[in-house]
Amino acid sequence: MTNNNQPLHNFLAHKKTYYALVFLLCIVSRIVTSIFYVEDIDSLRFALSIYDYDLNKIQPHFPGYPIFCFFVKLLYFFTGSISHSFSLIGGLSTYLIILFCSKIFSVKLNSSSGVFLSSVIFFNPIIWLMGNRYMPDLFGLAITTIILCLLVRYNNSISSIYTGFFLSGALLGIRLSYFPMVIFILIYTLIRKKDIRHISILSFFLGVVIWLIPLISLTGFENFMVIAKNHTLGHFYDYGGSIITDNDLNKRVIRLIESIWSDGMAGYWIGRSWKTLIISFFFNFIIADWIIRND
Repeated sequence: MTNNNQPLHNFLAHKKTYYALVFLLCIVSRIVTSIFYVEDIDSLRFALSIYDYDLNKIQPHFPGYPIFCFFVKLLYFFTGSISHSFSLIGGLSTYLIILFCSKIFSVKLNSSSGVFLSSVIFFNPIIWLMGNRYMPDLFGLAITTIILCLLVRYNNSISSIYTGFFLSGALLGIRLSYFPMVIFILIYTLIRKKDIRHISILSFFLGVVIWLIPLISLTGFENFMVIAKNHTLGHFYDYGGSIITDNDLNKRVIRLIESIWSDGMAGYWIGRSWKTLIISFFFNFIIADWIIRND
């Protein structure tokens, strides 16, 4: 270790200090970049749900995401600001994603690899944008990351498995569309861990019950069933982005590539700033270098 790198080495050696700094940076950066306007109809519904949570008024849309709304509403009680409340959740979610990704890959955050990992996630444009948006996507991704960590990295721990299944049930009340990301590891765990299968399933249903029963009690059982039916049919057959409502596979593939390359990695795409060409150049250089090295 050279003398020039000694200060950095000394700083990274203080694990708790570095972890606290990463947490603080995640929170402060998202608060500073808070947005004070509504981007779309879904964001409006989530914003209104903090003032008046009512599934009958589509505040928010089905299935209501009550766990996410509860935490935002709790933060709003202390901050008095819708924008800052959503940004606080976004900052916390960003930190959780960084922390549990490091655990999945067995990387210490206070190491050179950890600094690289945390930087890639911290500065990722789509993660940053979703951290400020009035939506539960990033919080859902954070919980998904925790579940994958518990069921993949710590799958020899019974308590981790139970917690993973419990959070999987809760995930349905945080961001329903993220559940497919964990369903296969849940099935694999049930097949592999036959001796704890029943308690694992019970843990999952407990995670569902903690948000579903309060939601039904607030909405009313009959109203809940009508809303569930109408939204499900509408999502798959009318206004949703399913294969039935948008069956042009070529467009779907192109949009998938665009969302990953342009939105996720900040690469160049038609209609985007020319500055993204710079990032694209470096990405292409890294990919080409990797191909050459492994040829």
